[in-house]
Amino acid sequence: MFLLNNVPLPIDTPFRDAAGNSYPANWLRLTTLDEKRAIGITEVPDPVPEPIVVPEVVEEPAPEPEPIVEEPVIEPAPESEVSGE
Repeated sequence: MFLLNNVPLPIDTPFRDAAGNSYPANWLRLTTLDEKRAIGITEVPDPVPEPIVVPEVVEEPAPEPEPIVEEPVIEPAPESEVSGE
């Protein structure tokens, strides 16, 4: 990463120095480190990004299936038993 007066200089972006001189977007790519230093640009390592903390997802166990209760089948009584004959 390049800095000019402790301000980051993005690559491929035009900029101005403290004296008001304008530089085109490709100037940082085309110049040597000595040419950059001549106008006060310094090169520093890129900052290390903070790690992204992802919360742990805890899966709950599936609920137990309810037991199947078989109901007794009640068959209707034959008509002869119902009428009392």
